[in-house]
Amino acid sequence: MSAPAVRQSRQVRTAGKQPSEAGCSGSLRPDAAGRQLMAETTAEFQAVNGVVRGLEAGLAGRLRRPDLAALLRASQDGERDVLRFTLVLQSCCAPGGS
Repeated sequence: MSAPAVRQSRQVRTAGKQPSEAGCSGSLRPDAAGRQLMAETTAEFQAVNGVVRGLEAGLAGRLRRPDLAALLRASQDGERDVLRFTLVLQSCCAPGGS
């Protein structure tokens, strides 16, 4: 992931963690650019998730560290939940959203 994409992902994640401050006029953009950013962030997350699953398998298998594999999975699940929350918040801010 490129540095600008990482910065954009962090902005989206930060906005998702602070919805009362960001509202729909802050970092969350219900316009086409905002939707495109969320689509790109989701695609990047899926790519990273594939790498994490490989690391998780290596920890649980070859390295015999199921404890670390479980910790890595929990961390990745938390990131997935933040992304989902941000997507829901984004859709609520979109014109016609609830």
